[in-house]
Amino acid sequence: AKRRKWLEENPESSSNDRLVVFDTSIVPWWAWIKRYHLQEAEKLNG
Repeated sequence: AKRRKWLEENPESSSNDRLVVFDTSIVPWWAWIKRYHLQEAEKLNG
């Protein structure tokens, strides 16, 4: 919540010039389960 508030008060622009590397290991395992495997997610994802 603190980061969201800070970003709302200090917007940061982005561009495609910098390479962004997404490392799935930084996301906790429970977040993947919550996003893709709970019943609510099954309904949302089809």
